[in-house]
Amino acid sequence: MLRLMWEGLQLDGKLDRVCPNMYAGSVLDLEPGTEHEVRLTLADPDGNIRAESEGICRGRIREEPVGSAGFGYDPLFEVVEYHRTFGQLGATVKGVLSHRARAVALMIPQIRRLLHEVAA
Repeated sequence: MLRLMWEGLQLDGKLDRVCPNMYAGSVLDLEPGTEHEVRLTLADPDGNIRAESEGICRGRIREEPVGSAGFGYDPLFEVVEYHRTFGQLGATVKGVLSHRARAVALMIPQIRRLLHEVAA
């Protein structure tokens, strides 16, 4: 069972929100220095944790949406390294840089290791 343990929005290193609908409410009032974080946990049928990963994407919340790709807060979340929002960068880039993509990329080697252990 792969479980999304939590997903949050951090501001200056402090957890600001843990909610699935971060486009709503006061998210528009956040200051620069925002990051999105997700933690994944893989457990066996008995509930024993077999693998964990964390993905973080640092950026800032723009006051006005830019770009039309993606959904939710994508046009508002500017990835600092690219000086563009996920709404401008599109799905291919988001599929590599997003907090979820980074967490999954870190989880894959752990899953491979577990599969190798089971096969041995």
